Amino acid sequence: MLNQWNKRPALLLAIAIGLGAASMLNHINALFLLPFFALLRGQSAYLTAMIGLIIGVAIAPRSTAPLLKSHRYFNGVLTITTMPIRSADGFVCEARTDTNHYQVATVEPFDISKGDRIQASGFLKPVSEASETYALDRGFTASLRLRSTPKMIREGPYIWRMARDLRANYLKFSDRVWTNDESALMDALCFNDRSEINQRSRERLAYSGLIHFLAASGLKVFLISWALMALLSRLPVPRWFQIVLMLLGLILFAGAAGLNANVIRASGMAAMFALSHLVRRNFDSLNALAAVFVISILFDPRSVFDVGLHFTYFALLGLCTIGQQVWNRKKGQSLKPWILELGQGTLLVWTFAAPITAYHLGYISWITPVVSILALPAFLFALFSGYLAWLTGTLLPILGSFVSILAVLPLEALRTLETIFGSARYTVAVAPFSAYWLIPVYIGLLTFWKPYVRLSKDR
Repeated sequence: MLNQWNKRPALLLAIAIGLGAASMLNHINALFLLPFFALLRGQSAYLTAMIGLIIGVAIAPRSTAPLLKSHRYFNGVLTITTMPIRSADGFVCEARTDTNHYQVATVEPFDISKGDRIQASGFLKPVSEASETYALDRGFTASLRLRSTPKMIREGPYIWRMARDLRANYLKFSDRVWTNDESALMDALCFNDRSEINQRSRERLAYSGLIHFLAASGLKVFLISWALMALLSRLPVPRWFQIVLMLLGLILFAGAAGLNANVIRASGMAAMFALSHLVRRNFDSLNALAAVFVISILFDPRSVFDVGLHFTYFALLGLCTIGQQVWNRKKGQSLKPWILELGQGTLLVWTFAAPITAYHLGYISWITPVVSILALPAFLFALFSGYLAWLTGTLLPILGSFVSILAVLPLEALRTLETIFGSARYTVAVAPFSAYWLIPVYIGLLTFWKPYVRLSKDR
């Protein structure tokens, strides 16, 4: 295993960045640098680790200004730093002034997107007690409620405005053709919009394990990239140009889905998979996962606190290591039935996600692997029907309404699974524990990794 990580520069860089940032957040974490450097082999490995350590120290989230304690009027210039997303009370995003970082809330979907610089006025109010931890993790000091339409000073990148309009177009279509419950679930499936899902449904989805189907998962993004390539391959243009167009499509989807850590990870993995085929290189999923982690942290250093990022990266760690033993086989060796491989992969993801889930949520849903397999056909059919209905509805509204009927049955199947298995009796409570216990747990899991070695083509 040590030989494998010394051969993966992106993996070494990711670990070093993580250790550098962790050491700045809590100096006792610097002790982990000793075994890390002791296990390195070769000058290039040491150099990569040192570069990563310097980057980690440099980008480590610093303590922010104190949280606002009283209400205050605001009138000034803001730079929008995240994609505005729909919430239960309107729309929210994050924005910065020269000195402060705020969570911005609006009732109306103002014409703003990531990167815009605006003149705005409104009222600052303290964050709620329940949101203080999240506020500190994200680095904002208060919630800003805009009272009027902001004035645009400078527009941000055009692609983020396109992504915002793309999502708005879909949400308008969804509200028109499906019932409230159906559109709430479909919005989450297609564009990671959970604003219309009530708290009770969120709890049931979490207990049953269906909640991960609502995230911008790698499966969803790979299906989208596959569909894009299937369409673009029909065009009489070079292969490299088709892949460039597909990458632009993934960027648009990432922006429309909120551009959070999960979306960046899934889109980044799909992009690297496509690029590896373009340059005719073997796709190393573990190195790609590490590279996307580095990009995510550089893009938003405070995403290191993102719980969703923790879930998705630890779950994929299992697929990118031990999972290779399930799917990679020598030529001539018979394949197991696909349902068995699906079950093995699902159980592997659950095994690697369970410890971090227990740490953050205080329980483990033991029914998740079974529910995930049962829900997969309905999820795929609902996702396909939702995108197809929206695309056809954009061209022919009447036809879109007809196609949307196809999604009703799989949505009902997902709701049924949520109702049946969305109970605390399918979970095991776990007492609170220190995050340091996760280290030996995951090292223990990785001891089962037997790296797959590709045979050369002439053998």
